[in-house]
Amino acid sequence: MEIPDKILRVACLVLIACLVVGALYGAVKKANYDARIIELQNTVAERDVTVETQKGVFQKLSIQSKSLENMLGQRDEQIKLLKREIEKGGEDVLAANSLVIRWKKAYEATVKAQQTEVPGAQPSDPVRKRVTFEKDFGMIGVSGFTLTDPAEATVTVKQNRPLKVSLVVSQDKDGVWKSRATSSDDNTSIDIALSSVNPWMLEPKWYEKIGVGVELGVGSGFLAGAGAFYRFGKFDLGPKGWVTVTGPASGFVGAQVIWHPFAR
Repeated sequence: MEIPDKILRVACLVLIACLVVGALYGAVKKANYDARIIELQNTVAERDVTVETQKGVFQKLSIQSKSLENMLGQRDEQIKLLKREIEKGGEDVLAANSLVIRWKKAYEATVKAQQTEVPGAQPSDPVRKRVTFEKDFGMIGVSGFTLTDPAEATVTVKQNRPLKVSLVVSQDKDGVWKSRATSSDDNTSIDIALSSVNPWMLEPKWYEKIGVGVELGVGSGFLAGAGAFYRFGKFDLGPKGWVTVTGPASGFVGAQVIWHPFAR
């Protein structure tokens, strides 16, 4: 018993509609799930504090936001200038981090000094004793001298070597964003006061999700197809048409659903 063509067409349309609705439902459900996960991650990140995971490496969880400019400080004049520069260029911020750098401990040491005598400005003035000293602490250098009668001291603090600070923003396999910072000086402690990222900047624009495709099948004849699709989450949805190019011409219309199970 042959099934009428009309019933077959209706069955195919119902099947296609079910596939489309199912794919859309899955995409919406995944979007809601992802939004909930980001909300929970942000809650944890807001309570997180900077930790030293190993010597000289400091880490903090990142907050995910689409408007990082509003998370920057409002009081510092340098931050205001930075925000104006970003706004002037019409740019979007991908990641914003604020680092507070402190010394772990004071630079302190006993150093060798040299004592000399300095004649007074007038013959009647007492001879003054001058003690000079100098110490290289690595990044910081200190030098100076003291004088007696009357007491006087001069100190010079200079930077012998630049302080190199490296900041890395990373994402693990669970989608959690983190900021890590380290410096070239062992006596430096880094507090990541702000760690934030805008992952939506890395997502494709709506027009980048549009695609077109053509097909050519070979068997007892030739079959050509063309269609368009749009990316919804892990699914590509869109209309499609086929036409036979040999023998009696006939055409078919339908829809296509492509699933990308391993897409992130």
